Amino acid sequence: VTLNSSSAYLVGSPSAAAVNVSDDDGDPLAPPAVTPVVSITGGGGITEGQAATFTVTAVPKPPPGEPISVNVAISDSGNFAATGQSGSRSVTIDNSGMARFTVSTQDDAIHEDHGRITATVEGGSGYTPHASNGSASVRVEDDDPALMLSVSRLRVTEGGSASYTIALDTRPSGDVTVAISGDAATDLTLTPTSLTFTPSNWDRPQRVTITAPEDTDFIGAAIDLTHTASGPNYGGITATVTVAVVAAHPTEEAKAWQLRLGRTVSHQVMDALQDRLSAPPAAGLQLTVAGEAIVSASPLAEHEGLLSKALGFDPLTAQVLVEDSSFSFAPEQEGVAPRLAFWGQGAFSSFRGEEEEFSLDGSVTTLLLGADWSRQRWQAGAALSQSWGNGSYESEGDGAEGEITSTVTGLFPYGRYALTPRLGLWAVAGYGWGQLSLNPDGTGDDATPSTTMTMAALGMDGLLFDGGNEGITLSATTDVLTLKTTSEEVDGLESSEGSLSRLRLGIEAVRPFPLSNGASLLPSLALGIRQDSGDAESGFGLDLGAGILWQAPERGISGALKGHTLLTHGEEDLQEQGLALSFSWEPTPSKRGPSLSLSHAMGATAAGGMDALLNPTTFEGLDADPSSGQRFEAELAYGFPAHNDRLTLTPAVALALSPTSRNYSLLWSLAPYTDQAQADPWQLSLAGERQEPNATPSPVDHSLKLRFSTLF
Repeated sequence: VTLNSSSAYLVGSPSAAAVNVSDDDGDPLAPPAVTPVVSITGGGGITEGQAATFTVTAVPKPPPGEPISVNVAISDSGNFAATGQSGSRSVTIDNSGMARFTVSTQDDAIHEDHGRITATVEGGSGYTPHASNGSASVRVEDDDPALMLSVSRLRVTEGGSASYTIALDTRPSGDVTVAISGDAATDLTLTPTSLTFTPSNWDRPQRVTITAPEDTDFIGAAIDLTHTASGPNYGGITATVTVAVVAAHPTEEAKAWQLRLGRTVSHQVMDALQDRLSAPPAAGLQLTVAGEAIVSASPLAEHEGLLSKALGFDPLTAQVLVEDSSFSFAPEQEGVAPRLAFWGQGAFSSFRGEEEEFSLDGSVTTLLLGADWSRQRWQAGAALSQSWGNGSYESEGDGAEGEITSTVTGLFPYGRYALTPRLGLWAVAGYGWGQLSLNPDGTGDDATPSTTMTMAALGMDGLLFDGGNEGITLSATTDVLTLKTTSEEVDGLESSEGSLSRLRLGIEAVRPFPLSNGASLLPSLALGIRQDSGDAESGFGLDLGAGILWQAPERGISGALKGHTLLTHGEEDLQEQGLALSFSWEPTPSKRGPSLSLSHAMGATAAGGMDALLNPTTFEGLDADPSSGQRFEAELAYGFPAHNDRLTLTPAVALALSPTSRNYSLLWSLAPYTDQAQADPWQLSLAGERQEPNATPSPVDHSLKLRFSTLF
């Protein structure tokens, strides 16, 4: 700093002064300092008792005279590190850029799994751990001799076998013998019971097979098999395998159940689809609950049956609710028939199967959701199903029994082509997947294999020829079904695979004959043919059914005769016939005056031909003895005018006779008078009944029912 002269003051001496400033930025041409990055590597594998070697490296190297201290953590995956060797330690890296250190291990006499010594660079001052190479490990092998078993626990199914292997852990200096014991008090069979290992094959596994006989007394027991070694380096060394004996699940029963379950689900799907394909979908929402249609207009007037069930006057079961409920929705399109439709339906079916050594029965509940598209002659769609099956089986020989449950989810594409307006071809295919649970009684050991089913069906139904009012009308229905089911192998249950096929053909001919005074005679003839093949019930059946209906509307008289006979069947001794006769007389449609109805049935059901053999469960029930009893029902009533001819009072008597009981009834009903055959606006009825069982001594039942119904 220099002081300048001025007229206001005198400048003394010295008149200037200076202060030195030192630059602390160093050489501007020198590179900036870099923090070393420290990595670590491990040496080769060692045997317990030796030392594991590690090397730490710093990049860049520390400058001379400025070493860095690196923190390293030592860990042990087994129990090999010597005392005081685990934990943190400090390693110094000088200007060479690297440093080595060792970790001592202990040599014990305990056999254990091989392990590792791991060293990890930790954070510290003056360095940074390497991001990917900041940790290293060294393998430590155990040198203590041991028996190497492939398993420690093993399950053996009664009547079956299982195996495991044994090897030595280290090379012996001579032959080593391994003896197996623990099966002496059991009925297990071991093959072999002794094994020999040499210095040349010590590490080659040798197999031991365990066999459990059928009907073993040790189901559920845990049996310890002890393996004792003798020989150089292995004297007194032992190892144990625990064997659990489990009950064998009945594979044939599982296969039979799967086939019948798959067949039942297929029938339920086919029945639902044939209902869909038999008529074009109606526009709007169609809803049925427990067999009662729900309509939008006049709900109380139209829903008398549903209200009666909901209020408990008519019985309502879960089965009825499922199988008699459905919906269909087709968006309305002005001027054209609906093309797209969505639908849903429930189904419930029971089945029973007979094999040579066992029988089984079950029930299947299925819910279906689908959508289809219609266009001119074509209709196509797909349905998704969910089924639940419950049942049981029983062996004929040893009396063994158990419970079976199943769940199946299925997808079924389908379609139909109309050959004529009243005759069409249809087809459906499907794949289902699910799980089966098989529980033999008393074992508490469920087998739960996964299952599959694959089905395909093709059919034709409709009117072959329309003869009109005075000609022969011929209708037919036929279909072919194939089914394959599988279940996977699980503990105690072998895998299974089964298949079946079915061909059905039904033909019915009807020829009306007009008579005088408006009467008519309508004879009919029906023929049914069925062939079942495969791993379930099989056989050939031919059934003939015939009937005649006479109607005289002007006299209020009608009569019908219907019957059928099984012409041939695979079971030669099987015979089945049925005959039914009915007569009704109601001279006036106003319900005034006399009325009479009679019916008499003999043998099996009178429905024959197509109905008899086209029933999906026909062959399942043919082994049962057909009922040879007769059933007779009669009702006589007379309608009287009452309350100034505004009401009709109708007393009636009824009689019902069957091989098991006799029923006598007295009925009274009161309803408004109408001169046309239409539903009563309201009705009040009282019914008394006496039921006398034919078997003695059995109590006689009496009942009295009062019922009121009305339309709103």
